[in-house]
Amino acid sequence: MYKPKIGISIGDFNGIGPEIIIKTLQNPKILTICTPIIYGSTSIFQQYEKLLQINPINYLEIELPNEINTSAIYLISCWDENLTIEPGQPTNTSGNAAYLSIQKSVEHLKNGWLDALITAPIDKSNIQSEKFNFPGHTEYLLQQFGAKNGLMILTGNFLTVTTITGHISIKDV
Repeated sequence: MYKPKIGISIGDFNGIGPEIIIKTLQNPKILTICTPIIYGSTSIFQQYEKLLQINPINYLEIELPNEINTSAIYLISCWDENLTIEPGQPTNTSGNAAYLSIQKSVEHLKNGWLDALITAPIDKSNIQSEKFNFPGHTEYLLQQFGAKNGLMILTGNFLTVTTITGHISIKDV
């Protein structure tokens, strides 16, 4: 049975993204429905596992998702430096790392090596640069794929929500 390859960008590593990813991948059911591929850094996840005092997730480090031939959790490193986490403190470094994660995962999605992409939250201010000048992931993805329209979807066990207005404050709707 084919299991879709799902890329997961780490988001801002000083935000909630790494914790959500770690706790989600603790559930063994995940591997029965998909093959998760994390875009981030081994050292970031090791720091969070220690901070959260949680069992480490077992993943295999790979260079490219087209190397996958077994059901496992995979990790693709998006930077070489051993960066230090500062939970709750967005930094230029964590913003750049978020960009590197989304950029590489989108490249792999474009190449057809992924079936879908899940994006962990970014900090809308510290990710801004010459390479990423967008209100959020949605607009970046639209530009990368040449799409005119798109919606952000948030889903859970009992509720799925899509935003029609994008990144507009409720007071401006």
